[in-house]
This record gives sequence, structure tokens and C-alpha cells, in this order.
Amino acid sequence: CFYIEDEILYIPSLFVKKIPLSDIRYIEFRTYHSRGSYSGVIRVNLKNAKVIKRYFQTSKVTFFVSEQMVLAEIEKITPLLKKYYIPYTIE
Repeated sequence: CFYIEDEILYIPSLFVKKIPLSDIRYIEFRTYHSRGSYSGVIRVNLKNAKVIKRYFQTSKVTFFVSEQMVLAEIEKITPLLKKYYIPYTIE
């Protein structure tokens, strides 16, 4: 899904977006229900007022994605956000 390596946040999508942690103001995570399954959105608010938004589900291959699975993906990265003092919200 997304990960931090060498103080850079990697957000895979069609093209991998690389964001230095020093450029991040805060991060918003949201979960929502759509078509019988759950998805998530990560919104990275940068210090230069730009916003990067990507949709995600889970790193597991499955037919049905529950809200718990989406929240588990978010929980994988939150310890690193705390380590680097990056504020975040989960809705």
C-alpha cells in the first residue's frame, strides 16, 4: 500500500509518488463504504499548500475488503508517522 523508507513516503499508484517527510504538513486518512466493500483515501497536505490524494484498499488480494482491513493498512504506517512527528487524522 504505502510505506516510509529513508525518510521518504512512498505512495504507489499508477506511478509511485515519493514525498520527503520534511515536506509534509499533515496527513488525513478516510475510510468509506462503496459497492459492498470498503476503501480508503490518503490525503497528504504539503507545506507548500499542495495536496496529494490517493485511493487505497489493502495490500492483500481479496474479493471483499472490510473496514478493519483498511484500518489495518493505516495502522501499519502510524507508528512511523509518530516517530517522525507528522500529525495525522483518521476518519
